[in-house]
Amino acid sequence: MKYGQMQLSVEYMTPAIAERWLKQSNTNNRRLRKAVVSQYARDMKEGRWHAKPLAVCWDVDEKLGNGQHTLSAIAESGVAQWLLVARNVPIEAI
Repeated sequence: MKYGQMQLSVEYMTPAIAERWLKQSNTNNRRLRKAVVSQYARDMKEGRWHAKPLAVCWDVDEKLGNGQHTLSAIAESGVAQWLLVARNVPIEAI
């Protein structure tokens, strides 16, 4: 679905895809908080993680702008998740 220039989708995020996205495009985010990642990963492993209406976002330069903790937790937990994904998001909107 398009929303202005943004493209929104719901995608099945595997640990391998999460790792690839983090490696290739996570260059402009704030410092990763390991405790947050560990808690998210625990929730995923124990079935307590629920789909959220917060998007993992890529900016107009295809850099990850939001979602590094969620993607890191998917990679750490080994458990795939359904995620809302937004692409081509204006930098000032992230």
